[in-house]
Amino acid sequence: MTTHHHILRPLTITGVLLLASPALGQDLPIPYTEEDRFAFDFPVACTVGKDCIVQNYVDVDPSRRFRDYNCKGLTYDGHRGTDIRIPSLSDMRKGIDVLAVADGRVTAIRADQEDGAYRNGANVSDKPCGNAIIVQHENGYVTQYCHLKKDSLRVVRRQQVAAGQKIAEVGMSGEATFPHLHFEVRKNENAVDPYTGLRASEGCDVVREPLWKIVALPQTEYVRANVLNSGITTETPTAAGIEEGLYAGKVPAPESTRINIYVRTVGLRNGDIEEITLLGPDGTALAQKQARYDGSTQNDNLFILGAPIPGETWQVGAYEAIYTMVRYGTPLVDERIRVNIPFDYTSPTNNAVMSEDQDDPDPTDSTDGFYIPPPPTFDKTLPSSNREQ
Repeated sequence: MTTHHHILRPLTITGVLLLASPALGQDLPIPYTEEDRFAFDFPVACTVGKDCIVQNYVDVDPSRRFRDYNCKGLTYDGHRGTDIRIPSLSDMRKGIDVLAVADGRVTAIRADQEDGAYRNGANVSDKPCGNAIIVQHENGYVTQYCHLKKDSLRVVRRQQVAAGQKIAEVGMSGEATFPHLHFEVRKNENAVDPYTGLRASEGCDVVREPLWKIVALPQTEYVRANVLNSGITTETPTAAGIEEGLYAGKVPAPESTRINIYVRTVGLRNGDIEEITLLGPDGTALAQKQARYDGSTQNDNLFILGAPIPGETWQVGAYEAIYTMVRYGTPLVDERIRVNIPFDYTSPTNNAVMSEDQDDPDPTDSTDGFYIPPPPTFDKTLPSSNREQ
């Protein structure tokens, strides 16, 4: 897990000083109405809770302690922006768009940094933001987009951009150990928390006037713990394998000797209780595991339940794995993973040779007189919400 800080220092990229210009307009946010306020779109083309999460918020505690805008600990000391994380390196390679949050003019870019260099041991302390774009907006606001994927930038200096316009893709350049966008807002060279509309130094016990557009508000609800990835596989899952997308869409066959249910989370606190239960087609609990989390809120956590074959084959039908996380007696996460094994490949009925006068059940599924059943289907339901306003 990354422990880097995005505290900006006087740094020149493409000939432009990487600091905000003097702000114009008022220091306090204007009234929170769509008609007469300056507001932001969400900066990543993703759905929070489905294909991205907010992992770290702005640290609004000016002391050596740290707190996010909700007076909780989803941040770290000195963090000046919002980290929007995508689930895996596989998703990063496919391309997840970074969007301009408002109309403005590009004032600085950097585009020559390799993705993953920091995680591979490179010293990038002079370029912690990695590939980056800075945009100047009206009312003195400046936005900065960090860790962009190399060769994905779609803008140049002095270019005008429109709200919602693609400007790059989520990457892992600079001081980043997972693929994400670090999104930062400044005004008068002060970090501003877009979730409150106020300077970060003003703390968490404040009246909030968020900078988000009303249409973006569903994307910005507070989530206390997140599921990054989950699935069912016959292989032994590892964090590296999950990052590479090795287990996505792979499901067990009836003769598989063992299946593994995995759930990778972030945002857990010391003392949280995790549990996975595997239910068979008849609702019977086939395997169960419970554990107490003992680690940092900043760490990724991989929780695995291994279930051996309950006989000669797995029973035909739909299986469901239920993952829950409970904090101080309150359920916060309920993740359901379903896998359907519709055919028993070892069954004589399914593998019998058909007679010449027997109708082919589906000509597209037959070869040389043998009925070839379709592969098992996989369905991962969306995690339930554990959001707060």
